[in-house]
Amino acid sequence: QLIADRGVAVWDVLMSCHRPGSLDSAIDPASAVPNDFPAFFDAYPSIETLLFNGKAAYRLYHRFFADETMKKIALPSTSPAYAAMRHAEKQKIWLKALS
Repeated sequence: QLIADRGVAVWDVLMSCHRPGSLDSAIDPASAVPNDFPAFFDAYPSIETLLFNGKAAYRLYHRFFADETMKKIALPSTSPAYAAMRHAEKQKIWLKALS
């Protein structure tokens, strides 16, 4: 509720996929089924910006959808598997994007 009260929605790009293991790089591209973003945007027309939790989510979104009307930002993945950046730096970037 805290997130919704601040006007933020959290939704995976994919509705389903086959992914052996936990890494996004293991997603079988042929099995990827996106969530219905067009219907979501129709239901919530005030959405202006999409923030993606990592580059994989950003690329997957663009694989399925070509809309150019919204601002889209790929943020560093919050996953501990993404160790190229310290948690504190990820947090700083995310907080800036959410403000």
